[in-house]
Amino acid sequence: MVVSVSMVLSLIFPPINVVSLAAVALVTLRQGAGQGWFVLGFSAIICAVAGFLLTDGYQFPLLYGFSLWLPIWLVSVVLRASRDLYLALEAMIAVVSAAILVLYLYQPDLAMIWRGLLNGLLEPALAKANPEVDLTALQKTLSVFYRFVITGLLAQIYLVVLLTGLFLGRWWQAILYNPDGFKREYLALQMRQHLAITAGLVGVIGIFSTGVIAEIGASIAFLLFGVYAFVGTIVLHNLATLLKTQRFMVPFLYVTMLLIPYAIIPAALIGLIDTWLNLRSKFSNKMSI
Repeated sequence: MVVSVSMVLSLIFPPINVVSLAAVALVTLRQGAGQGWFVLGFSAIICAVAGFLLTDGYQFPLLYGFSLWLPIWLVSVVLRASRDLYLALEAMIAVVSAAILVLYLYQPDLAMIWRGLLNGLLEPALAKANPEVDLTALQKTLSVFYRFVITGLLAQIYLVVLLTGLFLGRWWQAILYNPDGFKREYLALQMRQHLAITAGLVGVIGIFSTGVIAEIGASIAFLLFGVYAFVGTIVLHNLATLLKTQRFMVPFLYVTMLLIPYAIIPAALIGLIDTWLNLRSKFSNKMSI
């Protein structure tokens, strides 16, 4: 009931979908892939019936639910088997990257779709905000946005939703069976060097390619940039916990990341540097001296 009802309610208020994802993750993490799939399947039936009764169509609620449930179930299976939060994150990156590839296979000119959906809203709004802007230059800027930016930004949002659901489910599991276990696991999360090398290769492909390949490379690069910003935030969280004012600094850190978008740039650099230098261990060593 929690999985299905929260997913239906998220059609009205999208953030509620993390509760549905966390419930699927909790069952899968604790009782295994079979039980997780059992809950997921019955929840899908309930969502389909609810969609049919409320909108005379079951396709959209079912597709929407499975687009979130299947990745969280798969990643939870990986986490249960490996007990390694990094491997679960890596599996999630692979799932979202595969979703980007599927989108481009289905619609190679994805920029045309974004232009059709958003141009009527964005172009007048930007022109009104800056009346002196040259219309041709504005259209070129929006064209770059549709081709190289928006798909990656949406992939970042998709990853954040999945991560939030997984972490909430893992936290519930820790509360029930291993208090403070999730905190230790979360603060120890660190990216590995082969992913940093892969991220660099993807960036190079995006820069030196053209057409669809360049767009796919840019989208995946945006996704990985968001991942490193997230890990950089964990590094800063580790530093904040070493301060006497940690009770105030830890919430301040996350509020800053939410309210100041440009803060993700230094956070991403910190996350990338931590891959090679293990900054959090250096922080703890200096504080202990």
